[in-house]
Order: sequence, then structure tokens, then C-alpha cells
Amino acid sequence: MQIPIRLLEIHAHSESCRAARFINDGQAIITGSSDRSILATDLETGSPIARLENAHEDAIFSLINLTESTVASGDDQGCVKVTIFHFSLCLFVKVRYKALFPLAF
Repeated sequence: MQIPIRLLEIHAHSESCRAARFINDGQAIITGSSDRSILATDLETGSPIARLENAHEDAIFSLINLTESTVASGDDQGCVKVTIFHFSLCLFVKVRYKALFPLAF
């Protein structure tokens, strides 16, 4: 049995990472955190591609990429946002007062 080798270590957030999705055919990853930020990171270099500080008013719970540049995110208070990531432009906000489950399409 081979021992796993760490290929990359990313220090993306000031608090815990709570959601992650591969994008760009696995060349990058988007992560969401309890620090309320969303980060896209290049997996080849480990360099940040784009970052949304204070993307939500509460801890981010779930992420899904709708397209290569559009992300839906959900937080602990049930707020769902759809954002064009590269422009930091929020297109849609929906607030729910019941439990929010992981996003999927």
C-alpha cells in the first residue's frame, strides 16, 4: 500500500473551510468558509485566482459552480446567493428561514 503524498497545501481562509468544488475541469478549486469568504485557487500553482471577502453575512455552508464563472453559495442562515465570481457581482439573493441543505444541480 502506497502512502499518500501531499501535492498542495492551501491556506485559503482565516477560519475553517466548509465547502469545496473543483472548477475549470479540475484545474482550480473554489472554497467557502466560516469566515464568510469564497476563494478560487489554481491547483497547479496554489495561487489565488479570485476572492470574495464577506460574500455572506453568515458562515458559508455550501457551494456549487453553475458555470465556470458563476457560483451559487448558501450560508448558515439560509441565504442563497448567485454571483459572477470574476466580477464580484451578486446577481440574486434568496433568504430562507428554514434549514438549508447542500446545494446541488
